[in-house]
Amino acid sequence: MGLPLPGLWLKRLWVLFQVGLHVAMGKVLLTLFPRRVKQNILAMSEKTGPLAATGGHDGARGSSPKLPRGPPVRTEVQHLGLHARQ
Repeated sequence: MGLPLPGLWLKRLWVLFQVGLHVAMGKVLLTLFPRRVKQNILAMSEKTGPLAATGGHDGARGSSPKLPRGPPVRTEVQHLGLHARQ
């Protein structure tokens, strides 16, 4: 039937605590190591395929084919690894 009412609330509180801890750790890491966090975000996006149209290359690294580039990425969100266009 599930957990008794006090056990259910304890489990919910524990999950809330874990989520808050992960968010806080992410903020601390983003503050201390912004370049490294950006590299990790971009590496994750390469694995999942947003750059699939360019064969996994964004033209900034290595000997990738030179493709036309869009407008520059705004600096306010560039540190988050997001590609918001002006």
